[in-house]
Amino acid sequence: MTVPLIATRWIVPPAPSAETLAAYDDVSPLIATLLHARGIAPDDAGAFLAPRSTPLADPMLLPGMVPAIERLRAAHAAEEKVCVFGDYDADGLTAQALLVTALRAWGFADVCLYTPHREREGYGLNGDALTGLAEDGVRLVIAVDLGITSVDAIAAAQTRGLDVIIVDHHHVPERVPDAVAVINPHLATNRYPFTDLAGVGVAYALVRALARSGAPFARPPRTLLDTLLAFVALGTVADVVPLRGENRVLVAAGIAALRTTTHPGIRALCERAGIKQAGLDAGHIGFGLGPRLNAPGRLHGADAVHQLLLPEDEIVARTAAVALDEANRSRKTEEERVLHAAMDEVDRQWGDDLPNVLVVGGEGWTAGVVGLVAGKLLERYHRPVLVYERGETESKGSARSTAAFNIIEALERHGQLFSRYGGHARAAGFTLDNARLDDLRDALRRDAAHLTDADFSRMLHLDAEISAGALSLSTFDDIARIAPFGHENFEPTFLVRGVRPKWAKRVGTHGPHLSFVGVLPNGATVKCIAFRLGEREAEVRSGTPVDLAVCLQRETWQDEEHLSLRVRDIRPA
Repeated sequence: MTVPLIATRWIVPPAPSAETLAAYDDVSPLIATLLHARGIAPDDAGAFLAPRSTPLADPMLLPGMVPAIERLRAAHAAEEKVCVFGDYDADGLTAQALLVTALRAWGFADVCLYTPHREREGYGLNGDALTGLAEDGVRLVIAVDLGITSVDAIAAAQTRGLDVIIVDHHHVPERVPDAVAVINPHLATNRYPFTDLAGVGVAYALVRALARSGAPFARPPRTLLDTLLAFVALGTVADVVPLRGENRVLVAAGIAALRTTTHPGIRALCERAGIKQAGLDAGHIGFGLGPRLNAPGRLHGADAVHQLLLPEDEIVARTAAVALDEANRSRKTEEERVLHAAMDEVDRQWGDDLPNVLVVGGEGWTAGVVGLVAGKLLERYHRPVLVYERGETESKGSARSTAAFNIIEALERHGQLFSRYGGHARAAGFTLDNARLDDLRDALRRDAAHLTDADFSRMLHLDAEISAGALSLSTFDDIARIAPFGHENFEPTFLVRGVRPKWAKRVGTHGPHLSFVGVLPNGATVKCIAFRLGEREAEVRSGTPVDLAVCLQRETWQDEEHLSLRVRDIRPA
């Protein structure tokens, strides 16, 4: 198996001056350093550290909100059947649950939901599904976390008397569907000040707008509002959108709701994932709950997620939680299988002479995990990656990219090659005929010809150097003030110098991770875990002092709490 090809360059910013640190009131020097490293000005520090006190913007500033509210009022008055049509990932599924919960609470006569099957239908709105909904009596479809590229499907739906409201957050193509309403913060007509909402965040904005519009859409009671905010936090963190601005406000409020919610599905899922509700944070969503919500849609279908988020009773919720956990185990096994096949394919085609864009695929590479595999290959080779499952006549795939190459713009430039595509600058999905795979490879390599070795270098941005004496649980608690952590507000990474490893061993199935005890320069010891760095075992077992790039974490062992270090990278001292 190929060893990592890309060396990592550590970027450690210079320590801020005393004058800079003094400008941040009522915080420790460490917190001031972290705020400064994140570009948070002293005047904005208070709002950043207390996100739940920051008001959300007026949802009516989003384009399409007025016609959407008018159409929903008409549907309510006429007791029309409404369908919430959502994507099969955690963002789309939580957005569906949020809207279905709110609409049912507001007394809509008949609200159903529809999630396409990844394998049979692929991503987005599709004509067959919309035709079936029209035949079942649906008169209004609310498309959440998808729809912005579904021009033909929506045009065909209108001929069958089916109205569509699009509630999306993906990249807006040149041609926008002629729907009843299109709500998307990336439209040119947008006046909403924050544009990086997840799909569930845009759906929540629609609920806020409806609640402000007056009867029959009253403000949700506290218990219902907490459930909606819990859905927003789950979908926003799982979709890896920037945890800045309103996303930070929404996730902070949603995490508070998750810690106390009595929602039977969420409680059952936390229990199944081994997460203590009272201490739940964004990391638990990103690495525990989110993958379980995503897993069924990746493998077979999202019915179990619907049963968990919209449970009929506690028994159904607990059964669904078990199903999600089992699906997540199967997803891990399948992801590992496809990842090994993909790395073997990279070796076979190119060895160490990698092209600027990697395009790999094969028969039987489950479409539901190719996006995860693309992310792993991006991490390993640090260049744009497209991974696809090759079917009999067409291929379905996912793309992941670096900051140097906007993947959705590249796909849009060659939109004629695809039967379906969509996504963001760093991540996208696509479907195309097998006969066009070579054309896609050639086109993307031409587009990426300008990329240089500098674009392929992996950089690890550290927040600050930290002394051995500052490694404590009190420091960990201080750092928690700038949570929730996620994309664009990453968990702080520190440089610790001169650590002598001992008792190193590889852990996990097939030994992908590395566990060791670090002896700090002051003689103290600390437990260290280095995920996906098992191949560095020999380097650590030598006992030679090393520098570590680490995140701090709290561990409980025999009812006692201890600080441990999660190692992101290792280099000679």
